Amino acid sequence: MNTIALMASDVIYREACLKDKAGILDIGEMYNGMDYMRKRIDKLLTDDDILCCVAECDGKIVGFISMHFKEKCAVKCSLRVHADHRGQGIATSLSTHLIREAKKLRKDAMAKVLIVSMDTSFYRNQIEEELGSCAKYVCLQKTKIVSLRTNAALIKKFIHSSNELDDVVQHATEAEFVSFVELHNTLFRDDFVVCWAPYDSSSVRRLFEDFQSVIVGSSIGIFRMFPVTAGLRVDLDVFGLISAGDLSGVMLALCRCIAACPELTDAVEVVICVPLGFNLNNYDMFNEELRWTPGAYSECKERWLIQQNVASDA
Repeated sequence: MNTIALMASDVIYREACLKDKAGILDIGEMYNGMDYMRKRIDKLLTDDDILCCVAECDGKIVGFISMHFKEKCAVKCSLRVHADHRGQGIATSLSTHLIREAKKLRKDAMAKVLIVSMDTSFYRNQIEEELGSCAKYVCLQKTKIVSLRTNAALIKKFIHSSNELDDVVQHATEAEFVSFVELHNTLFRDDFVVCWAPYDSSSVRRLFEDFQSVIVGSSIGIFRMFPVTAGLRVDLDVFGLISAGDLSGVMLALCRCIAACPELTDAVEVVICVPLGFNLNNYDMFNEELRWTPGAYSECKERWLIQQNVASDA
C-alpha cells in the first residue's frame, strides 16, 4: 500500500482550540527563527473573529491554518505543515476544510477571500494558467520585498553616532497621519497591504492605532516590531517613495525606534516592502554602517495580495 496515501487518509481536519497551542508551535520554526507564530498564537486561538483549523495525524498536530473575518472580507493566512508531512496534500485539504467551515460561520465575509503571500511558484502557476472571472486566484497587488539582517550592537552604534536628517524626519501624530493619508489618498485606494495584512480605504484610519509611522517628505513608513526566537523582527511598508533620500529618512527613524526597543537583544531582521518599480539597494539603507546580510526572506523578491475565488469550493 502507498505510504503517502495511507498517511493522508489518516489525517483528521478540525477546528483548533487552546489545548492545541503546543502542538501548533511544534510544527516547527519557520524563516530561520524569524517566525511570528509564538507572538500571535494566543490571539489566533482566542479571537472570536478568527477561525483556526488543524490537521492531526496519530494524535500529533501536523498542519495549521487560519481565517480572519473582517467587515468586508476574510483573510486566509498562517498556513504551515510539518516538514515530515509535506507533499501529501495536507495543505490543500486543510485549506478546503477551513473554507467549508468559514462559510458556515461568516458567509457574508467569505464573499471576498484575500491572501497575502510571497511570490511562490504555486500561486504564480495558478495565476498565470487561470484567466477570467472564474479564475481561482487573482493577483490584486504586487510590492517589492527586501529582507535584511543586522545586529543590535550595530544599530545602537549607528544611532549613537548619527545626527543627520533630524529636520526631515517626523514621527507622525494622529492628526499628521490622517492629513497625510487624505492628501495622498491615491496611495490608499481599494485593497492594499501593510505589514502583511490587507486593508482598504474604509479602514485606513485604523493604521495609526495598529502600527507606528514616520513621515519623510512625500513618503510615509508604516511599521511594527516584535520579538521572535532569533531576535527582533521589523516589518516596514513604505508608500509614496520618490527618492532614495526619503527612504534613508524613513530608515533612520526606524533604526532609532529599534535602538530604543526594550526587547532588542541580538539579531535584527527588517523586511521592507516598497513600490514594485522603486530602484532600491542596500546603500539606501546605511549599508556601510549597518553591514546588512541577507535576511530570512531574501530569496523572495515580491509580496502579493491575492484574491481567492471560493464560490465553487465545498
